[in-house]
Amino acid sequence: MNKLRYSTPGFKNQQRGVVLAVCLVLLLVMTLLGVMSVGTATSEQRVANNSVFRNSSFQAAESAIETTINTVNLTAAMAGPVTTNLTTLGGAGVTSSSVTQYIATGTPTGSGGSTVSVHFTITGTGTVGGAANAQIVTSQGISRAAPAP
Repeated sequence: MNKLRYSTPGFKNQQRGVVLAVCLVLLLVMTLLGVMSVGTATSEQRVANNSVFRNSSFQAAESAIETTINTVNLTAAMAGPVTTNLTTLGGAGVTSSSVTQYIATGTPTGSGGSTVSVHFTITGTGTVGGAANAQIVTSQGISRAAPAP
């Protein structure tokens, strides 16, 4: 039996080093993908941290407003702005403050003049210190009913 052989003269000699070159190109592509994914992960971590710091600042500002509504004597605010400082709120470097300011006094509809409505604005500031250095300022208006003078 005769076996047929297919051969091309010089083909083996032309293939030397091609596998090495292909492997090096694939290694380069995989390295670039790895470096890019690490950069993306780092950026996403920064975005997530900023979101947490901003949320903490907002919660601190809201806490200052709620604390002021529940504890500050609003009659004192009628004489001038009242500042309240809270130093630590559930985390290191988280502080808040509020400023209560008298706006106006009016007569509510249907009160018959026996009561007045006293209007105030409370501005809360929440800050996360350290490397974050995030700050949120929020404001809320309130009204309290009081006996007419």
